[in-house]
Amino acid sequence: MLQWAARFAREFDAALDIVHVLPHTLIQLGGMYFDPEWRGHAVEIVRARMAQLQEEAQTPGEVSIEFGDPPVAISDLAGSRKADLLVIGRGHAYAILRESPCPVVTI
Repeated sequence: MLQWAARFAREFDAALDIVHVLPHTLIQLGGMYFDPEWRGHAVEIVRARMAQLQEEAQTPGEVSIEFGDPPVAISDLAGSRKADLLVIGRGHAYAILRESPCPVVTI
């Protein structure tokens, strides 16, 4: 998916920002909260994987790792950054389509 998005961005000389949202369940489950150090470890794992994917796709770009409800967090970030287009995987696709402030391409 990132490789397709990177090619698309290069074709149109566009900036490509990468967003990954870790769901609330990594912060809390029921009434139980997870150790903040563990959350930091989860972020580092995701950040390392994103760096690997960026290298494979040969694309720079800002990487944002957020916690929250994925459709809401993605929509909020797209709105605040005035995104022109979202390229997403299939997870949460319908909810993201409903919330998105811009067109969405699903890969």
